[in-house]
Amino acid sequence: MLDQAGEIQAEYRRYLNPRGQPGVGDRFYLEVLNSAPKRIERVELPKRDDGEFLDLPQALIDVNFDPSDRKFAALAKRKRRP
Repeated sequence: MLDQAGEIQAEYRRYLNPRGQPGVGDRFYLEVLNSAPKRIERVELPKRDDGEFLDLPQALIDVNFDPSDRKFAALAKRKRRP
């Protein structure tokens, strides 16, 4: 599952090494890029006016939860909604 805006995909891309033997992360990333839309669900992650994710609990922001991980927490919370 990824966000429609592509922020999670971009986060994965930052940590991959395009040189040498592909690792598990590299293979996952390529699968995401090459997969059919039916295989990867893309979820909208709306943002507030201040740029924070609407679904991110304020408590995580207040305790300085890692900004690069906030998209993952917002996605997990959004997906739990009925």
